[in-house]
Order: sequence, then structure tokens, then C-alpha cells
Amino acid sequence: MGDIKKAYDKKPKAGSRVLAGMDARGHYDAFISQGQRLWQIKMEQVSPTSFEGVGGLVARRIDDAIEQEMQRGTTIPFMAVSPQSADLAIVINGVGQRSNQAVHDLKTQLPKGVRKVNAGLNDELERILHRRRPMAMGMYR
Repeated sequence: MGDIKKAYDKKPKAGSRVLAGMDARGHYDAFISQGQRLWQIKMEQVSPTSFEGVGGLVARRIDDAIEQEMQRGTTIPFMAVSPQSADLAIVINGVGQRSNQAVHDLKTQLPKGVRKVNAGLNDELERILHRRRPMAMGMYR
């Protein structure tokens, strides 16, 4: 989240887009583009008001096909709060798109190496959930 915030602070809202959807495992995927960079955050809802998640930079250059996928779906408001310390949090809010199909299609547009990163994010998220919140796994799917 810190890298996303730094990119946003340099050029606020300059081409920022959010595409969210759910994958086949029931995890939420959020893709955030800022300029030519694309981040993916994979999350699982663990209570009515909180999520656990992992993510990172998945592309340094976005082509036209990815840009088109980022614009598909239903327009939705979004907000993310990522605690950084006891008295500091990163807050992101705005309007984005929601489409499970667009998220799936966007993943197929990414290079093979990045698709392996997506599978790794799934595995890492499930390890975190199993370790931190075993009782909440799959509860809100």
C-alpha cells in the first residue's frame, strides 16, 4: 500500500483506476493502476468490517488491452484503510469498476510470470489466514 500511495502522491488521480472482482477461490482481487504501473491486492473478508490481504506491483507497463479491462464493469465506490502503525493509516477512496469477468480477463492479459505471481498471492493469503484467523477462513464468501 505504501508504494501505491507514493505513486498517487506524485501524480494524484493522474490516470488512476481500480478494478475489483472475485476469483475462483472466493478471494477478492483489486487491481489498481496509476500511470503505467499496475498493482494487485488479493483479499479475504474476515469480519463484517475487515479484510486480510497481500499484494504488490504486477506490471510496470500497461498495454491497451489491460487498460480496456480496467474500464469494464459496474461503477462502484471503493475505500481501503491500511494501518501502518498505531497512529498512522493509509486511506484510499474513490470510484472504481467491479466485474469478476473483467478481473479474470485482465489476468489472462498479463505475462505468464505475472500469472504465477497471482497464484503465489493466493497461496500466501491462505497461509496468512490460516495462521492469523483460522476460524474466519471462508466465512464471508
